[in-house]
Amino acid sequence: MAEKQRKIKDDILLRVRALYMLFILVGLIILLRLICVQFFSRETRVNAEKLNGKIFTEKTIHAHRGTIYSRTGDPLAISIFRYTVMFDFGCEGFDNDQTFREQSDSLSKLLARFFKDRTAREYYDKMISERSKRFKVRYIKDTVVPRSEGFIARLFDRMHGEEFKTVKLYDTIRDHTPVRLFRDVDYNEWQTLKTYPLLNWNMGVVYDMDKHDNRVFPRQDLARFTIGRSSETAGTYGLEHVFREELSGKDGRELRQRIAPGFWGRVDSKINVDAEDGMDLYTTLDIDIQEVADKALREQLQRNGAKWGTTIVMEVETGDILAMVNLSRNSQGEYVENFNHAMMSRTEPGSTFKTVTFAAALEAGLFDMEKDTYLDRGVEIVEGARLKSWKAGGHGLQTYMECLQNSSNPCFVHIAQMLGSEGLSTMLDTFGFGQKTGVDLPGESAGILFDEESWGLLEQSTTGFGQGISVTAIQLATAFSAIVNGGRLMQPYITKAILHPVTRDPIVEVKPKMIRQVISEQTSFKMRYALESVVALGGAKGAYIDGYRIGGKTGTAQKAVNGTYLSGEYILSTIAAAPIDD
Repeated sequence: MAEKQRKIKDDILLRVRALYMLFILVGLIILLRLICVQFFSRETRVNAEKLNGKIFTEKTIHAHRGTIYSRTGDPLAISIFRYTVMFDFGCEGFDNDQTFREQSDSLSKLLARFFKDRTAREYYDKMISERSKRFKVRYIKDTVVPRSEGFIARLFDRMHGEEFKTVKLYDTIRDHTPVRLFRDVDYNEWQTLKTYPLLNWNMGVVYDMDKHDNRVFPRQDLARFTIGRSSETAGTYGLEHVFREELSGKDGRELRQRIAPGFWGRVDSKINVDAEDGMDLYTTLDIDIQEVADKALREQLQRNGAKWGTTIVMEVETGDILAMVNLSRNSQGEYVENFNHAMMSRTEPGSTFKTVTFAAALEAGLFDMEKDTYLDRGVEIVEGARLKSWKAGGHGLQTYMECLQNSSNPCFVHIAQMLGSEGLSTMLDTFGFGQKTGVDLPGESAGILFDEESWGLLEQSTTGFGQGISVTAIQLATAFSAIVNGGRLMQPYITKAILHPVTRDPIVEVKPKMIRQVISEQTSFKMRYALESVVALGGAKGAYIDGYRIGGKTGTAQKAVNGTYLSGEYILSTIAAAPIDD
């Protein structure tokens, strides 16, 4: 008996242990399945991400782009926040037709008065039309429902044989496509608009609003190509391109949670990062000088019917570019800024280049400009080529300073031959021709010079009076500045400083930089005297103004294309400094 009871007990324990093991095994399987679903299941992860995406979203907070200023603090390019309002005419907030029509009528009148671009009726018709497209109620079928609610009421209806009634079922079709009703507005305009009917409702329920940076140029097209643009669609150029990283700042981000259809609220999260506004850029441009230069160049281009032109104004002692104007004639005959000719268009300088040749010869001590003379017979024959003076028969016997005043080509052929290939090569290298100036704007072209290995006497001679070589306006202006600035060749630049947008502390400050001494102080003094005489007595006397000491030189070069000079097409130039004694 005892043995039998013991066997029954062992059997029960075995079954209990087996049951425990089964429970443990099932538990392990469930645990493993949970781990697999949680960490290894792609379907679960995708579904979780979809659900999370419907509840939470990350939004980029765009940084405020830095402002570009003139040297006096006038804004040349500035960013202002603009607001785009997009209506959802299919939203639940517009379900009540009477309320919608009343609110739309009031809003239409206010918008017409505010924007003055449409009549109130046009605004109203637009809103009614969009709602009819986006919000539709469609009949589905008839169905039977209890006539009354509650047991007693239904019992009473049953006694009268009218317990049920037939009703129509409808389905609401909503199209949530955003609709723009009016143009983008700025902050001050939005402060007024948000008090209007419908617009004073909860944002995102009947409309959504996007805030974005809009680049504005207060001076419109003034210095437009120099200031530049940074756009994914229109391209980048100018200062906006060079300093795009500094001006752009750093975008931030924030986590938002869905509160209602189309409406998201900010959620505190570790991923939230505030945007860092871009730095401000101060340039060397003087807006008053820029306006004067722009007006003067336009007048000259229109008077001559020119295809394009450029004007640069530099402060010779520092290399500051105070103005840079680049105008091209478009298909409508208007002059617009669409190409940086000052830095990118290479042309034969013509007689303006004689200032460089003259300065190099003076520095080499080849003549006394007021005592030594040259007999200009009107032509110099070099290697069979007739290099003629612009005056038939020449200017006769004249001092070298008079050669400069009269812009005598044969005389400068003679000066170039006195300098020789070595002297001319040294001159071109010293003044930086054939190289880029390094100005802080993109796209600068280097000059084109003769290949010195095949540099014959003819090439040397034409170089002396500015033909056969090509330079840019910025290279010529930089070299001329050195001639009148005690011989100091300065680095041209257009950036003055980069400032922190909040503290206003300078991040970068640009100081005047001398590249090298190209001629002596004494030679520079003589050149200023000679150039003043050119304006007072010589070919540039049209620029003479009584009471102002101006020194300069004019130039006319026949336009060349692929080595062939075109008949009747010329490149005109003037280079000057004032006051020439300082």
